[in-house]
Amino acid sequence: MLLGFVACDPDEETVPMCIEDRLTDFQNTTACIGDNLASWDFRGEKVYCFAYGFCTTTQGTADVYDENCALICTLGGAAGLQTCDGVPWAENASNESTIWEKVN
Repeated sequence: MLLGFVACDPDEETVPMCIEDRLTDFQNTTACIGDNLASWDFRGEKVYCFAYGFCTTTQGTADVYDENCALICTLGGAAGLQTCDGVPWAENASNESTIWEKVN
């Protein structure tokens, strides 16, 4: 269920339609507590991070997309990937805003 994407509050975040579509797929194909979608500022642009919870083969990974739904990178996982497109994520990503999270 998508809530909060169309809002009258000017402070509410507007999510691109392709990210909304990807979120619907994400919600229907994952079932892990802790799955979430968050927006971040990264290298001067808004990006969207689909983070997988801890009950699938993708546990601990996160796929990062730009506003046009192009996959920029995958973080975490067994390899412990910490760079996104050659740039250290932790030092260059800020202003995290949770859009959706699976809580049960």
